[in-house]
Amino acid sequence: MAQSIISPALAGFDTLNLQYLGKATIKTFDRLVPFSRLENLSSTETAPIVTKIVNKLQTYIQAIESSILAVGVAHKISIDVVALCQLVEVETSEEYERSSVERGKHLSGLLILANDAYEKANQASSVFRQAEQDLFKIAATTKGLTSIVQVPADPAHPKTLQKTLQDIGSDLVANLGLMADFYKQISELTNWCRWVKVEISEAKGSLATGVVPALDGTEEANHLQSINTHWKRFHEDSSAYYNLISTVQDQYPDLLSESRVSWRAAMGKDEVPEKEQEEGRVIVEPSESASSTIKRLAQKTSNVMRGAVKHLAWCGCFGP
Repeated sequence: MAQSIISPALAGFDTLNLQYLGKATIKTFDRLVPFSRLENLSSTETAPIVTKIVNKLQTYIQAIESSILAVGVAHKISIDVVALCQLVEVETSEEYERSSVERGKHLSGLLILANDAYEKANQASSVFRQAEQDLFKIAATTKGLTSIVQVPADPAHPKTLQKTLQDIGSDLVANLGLMADFYKQISELTNWCRWVKVEISEAKGSLATGVVPALDGTEEANHLQSINTHWKRFHEDSSAYYNLISTVQDQYPDLLSESRVSWRAAMGKDEVPEKEQEEGRVIVEPSESASSTIKRLAQKTSNVMRGAVKHLAWCGCFGP
């Protein structure tokens, strides 16, 4: 088996806790949303400061959505790898020879998804890496400013609040612990996505890795079963993650529109808008290789069943 270049401490399915990540995502999002909607009520001189704060907080909101999208891509990978494992498990040597091009396309598609998941997770991680420095700058800029800003009501915060800019700066700094915890979680997501990307990139022919099977028919049954089991469990965990995240997606469809459309499509809740398909933003449509695999498995199952019936009829098991 290929040796991953990722440290063992940062690699493996068990290094990612999607339930904890989901809860941390909701808590961080809920805490930061009000600051991303500040409204200047008094001094025109402080308007640029308010604008800078809002822009910075909107960057954090976008980074949170990027992490949600990354998990969505990983959810899609789980579907495709399980389909690939089923294909590897049932095909004979002759069938492997005939379907080599298809398996190669399948693996290439998985690598594209893995790269996408890593890029989205890394983007989110990069933004929150600077959170402490950013918020202390805001606190320093707003120190002593008594200009009033308004925090408008929203679905999760029904009361409109008014505070001084200095209070806003202090409140943001008070959330550094929460943001540091979220940064830790998305850093683990980034490391996990990088591990998956490297493992998929190293897979070829008779070379299996920790996340995909060998593609030439030489895969050991135990290893194949292990990969299949891990990805099925990940699929269950990522589905549970969505059940958590969907609450804030439904509350704030304007702020989490892209991830909301993608995840709802993945879970079979909505049709994918034609515009989203054209823009290539939806990352949860079943891949061509996975769809092809599923069709081939269905046909194979049908052929096996027909053969079994003929055999039993010939043996007289179904009467004269």
